[in-house]
Formats: sequence, C-alpha cells, structure tokens
Amino acid sequence: MFYGFGFGMLGSANASIQIATPPVTKITDDLESELTSCCQKLGLDVLPADARFGYYLCDYDTSGGRLLSSGNGKFPAGANLFEAFALAPEIPATLIAMALFIAVLWIFLLRQFATPIVFATELAKIAGILYIAVKAPDESSTVIFVLFALVYLALIIWKREKLQFAGKIISHSAKALQSNSSMFIALLGVKACYVLQAFLFVTFMIKSIEVREVDPLTCSLVEAGWIGFARTILGFVWIWSVMFYSQLRLSIIATTVGSWHFHPDAMPPLCQGFQNSLTKSFGTLSLSALILAIMERIKKTLTFKWYHHCFSCGATLPLHFLGCVLLWCLETCIKMLTKFTTILHVFTGLNFFGSAKKCFGLMSRHFEDGFITDAASTSVLQVSQKHRAMESRRAKENGPPFFTHCVLLC
Repeated sequence: MFYGFGFGMLGSANASIQIATPPVTKITDDLESELTSCCQKLGLDVLPADARFGYYLCDYDTSGGRLLSSGNGKFPAGANLFEAFALAPEIPATLIAMALFIAVLWIFLLRQFATPIVFATELAKIAGILYIAVKAPDESSTVIFVLFALVYLALIIWKREKLQFAGKIISHSAKALQSNSSMFIALLGVKACYVLQAFLFVTFMIKSIEVREVDPLTCSLVEAGWIGFARTILGFVWIWSVMFYSQLRLSIIATTVGSWHFHPDAMPPLCQGFQNSLTKSFGTLSLSALILAIMERIKKTLTFKWYHHCFSCGATLPLHFLGCVLLWCLETCIKMLTKFTTILHVFTGLNFFGSAKKCFGLMSRHFEDGFITDAASTSVLQVSQKHRAMESRRAKENGPPFFTHCVLLC
C-alpha cells in the first residue's frame, strides 16, 4: 500500500509551484482544459501563465485584497525540501558529518564514564522540571512542579544503586559495540534501506500536495478527495517501517553481541544475523514493529493535544504533566517488553508469543532492574540526540525546513 499510494501520487501530480521570481504555478494540459471550461462558466478568464501563483487561477478582481509574501527568507517561495537542499547542500552535509562524529564520541564516553553520565542525565531532568516550574502560569503550579522535582530527586537518591547498575550495563554494552565494529557494516546496510524509504516517503508527501482537481463551485484547484486517506496510510506505514528497521537493527545487534558475550570462540558470521532477521525472524520483527507503531501513533496524538493545550490550561497544568509522565511510563514498559521479546526470540528461536511469554515471566521477577536500566539507557542516548536537534534548529534559522535523522550507530 505504501508504494501503491506513493507512486499513485507521483503519477497523479498535476499542479506544482515552480521556483522563480516570482514563483509560478504550473499545471498539466488536462487540468488547464478543465480549469478554462470552469472559469468560462463563471464568466471569467484564466490568468496568464506568468501571472499564476497559488491555486486560484481565474482572473478574479483582486482590488482591495492583499497578496501574501514569503517574507525575507533566503529561499524562494515554493521551494520544496529537495530543491532547498540543492540550494544549500552544506546544511545536510554538515549535520550528517556532525551526527557521525557525535555518535562515535558518545560511544567512547559511555564506555569510560557511563555511570556519571547516567546521573548527570537524571539531574538534567530535574533541571527541566524546575524550568517548567519557573515558566508555569500561576504560583500553585510552580509549587507543584517544585514538589515534582524534589520527589524525583528523592527517587534518584533512593534508587542510586539501580542507576549505578544501569551505568555498568551501558558501559559493558558500549564495550561490546566497540569490540564488534564489523557489525556496523550490516547496520549501515539497514540504515541505507531506511534512508531510501525516507527519501521516498518525503517525495510522496511532497507530491501529494501537487495532486489537484478543479472545484466546480469556485474553479479553484483543491486537493483530490483520495489524498487525505492516502496520506494517513503512508504516515502509519512509515511509522511501522521506522519501528521495523529499529527491530531489525536490534536483532542484528542481539545476534552479534549475544554470541560475543556467551561464546566468543564460536561467533556466527556477520551475514548470518542479517539473513536470519530477514527470513526466520521476519514475522516476529514485523509483529513487534506493528505493536510499537500503534503505540507511537497513540503517543503522538496525545502529545500533540498536550502541546496545544497544556500552557493555556492554568491550574490543570500539573495534571497534564502527570498525564505525560504516566504516558511515558506506559510507553517505556511496552517498548521495554517488546525489545526484550525480540532479544529472547533471537536467543531462543521461539516465535513472538512464545518469546513474549518467556519475557513476561523473566521481567515479572526483574521488572525494576529492567525498567530502570532501559529508561536510563534511553535517556543517555537521547542526550546526544537533543544536542544534534539543537544544532539542527540553529541551522533552520538560516536555512530551509528539512527532516533530519540522528544517526545512532548503536
């Protein structure tokens, strides 16, 4: 469905805004004929080709109206993602190089200083809560957020031994990755597939804007009726594919690192983990990716609503914050169980449900250790992501809108 709808959008694109000074709307001959007939029924002429911009192309009387300009941006209006990249290739090139450098540096730091980084990350969370307290809309919310920060600090002190254990696990994992550097060849292959699909996804979404039809009432070019449904399908399949590539990467890492840890003298060849993941493990990885995709879709919907309402809700802001914390706990539990199920599947060869049953039995005895270790490791990895996101944001101030993917080698 992803490729069906996507290439259908490519084939149906019939109206685009071309980069020019000023930008000009270009339409196909079939759409031109339909538009001309519609405008004539309203007693209007079609705008000349060099005077078209936007999707109202009949010669309406614009006196007294206003035209929207693109401001003082450095890129022409109408420039899509890849056209803007072509005008400023130094932006994606710099970000990719920076991401690779920070990822390698971060693995080295985690091997040497994992435990201090874990505690520093937790303290940074407290600083974030205090920042929200300062920005809270009323005094009562400020007090509640300060209490949240104090409770979280007490929780860190109480569970400091668990965090130290998480630091040891992270350090050992970084050592495992460094000792099996050849594994990154397979991981880069997975990343290349991801980049290709990301390119197609962005291309399909850009082209979906150019699929137009004539509105018989206004003679304007409106979005084709099937585009909204097609975008929904593309969006969900895209989320699923991101989760699938993540599970595929985890399967390869589990095969290599597990063999290195348990029987380093009889490690399987690199291609075997990749082959098993795409053959025997394909169904398990697909099902786990589907669970994660559904969870991610629900989380994005709830997070979107929270972002748009939380800072106007006054005294209920702490309740929104508490809801966000509970959602994070639920998300962490589901992701943790799904990841551990995939790892157990790699180790045991059981199907998804067999591995999930064994994982549930294991985690029911070691849930606290698993939860804290997974949450701490995720937070530590997100520190490097946040840094690169800040650099991306600075680049946006002088460049075009763009999608960036933080390259995490682990």
